[in-house]
Amino acid sequence: MARTASDVSTGTPEVLSGEPYGHAADWWSLGVLACRMLTNE
Repeated sequence: MARTASDVSTGTPEVLSGEPYGHAADWWSLGVLACRMLTNE
């Protein structure tokens, strides 16, 4: 099964716990996604 951008490994602690979050969480997820794409993980 293919992984998606909303995979648990790309989520911030705020998102995973259901707490309110801001733009920083989006940047975190984008950084994790970019890193995973660059390292072929």
